[in-house]
Amino acid sequence: MNIISYSMVSAHVAVFDTVRSRGNLMTERMEQKGNDPAFRHYFRNFWLFLLGLAHAYLVWSGDILVPYALCSVWVFLFRKKSAKALFLRAGVFLTIKLSDHLIVTSECYNSFADEGII
Repeated sequence: MNIISYSMVSAHVAVFDTVRSRGNLMTERMEQKGNDPAFRHYFRNFWLFLLGLAHAYLVWSGDILVPYALCSVWVFLFRKKSAKALFLRAGVFLTIKLSDHLIVTSECYNSFADEGII
């Protein structure tokens, strides 16, 4: 990765972490008022996804908007979980991912991801 790509990635991450934090504050305020924040969350991230696709295809393929929009679907579902529960779930997912790459035989290296199973 050259210095220009690195600086662009760093700038995008900083900007969208700020925007995401603002979205978290909006979600908390909507919940305090008794409103359901799910519609607004998914609406905003749908547009983020479309903007990310346009930006990735027209401007720069290393864009981070599309992964943020896709991850936001799952992040929203876990927003009220405790830190302990989040760490346990992350451990399970990490174990599944790592175990895929630990299947090595004397003849070859097998990966379920390479075979299209997961």
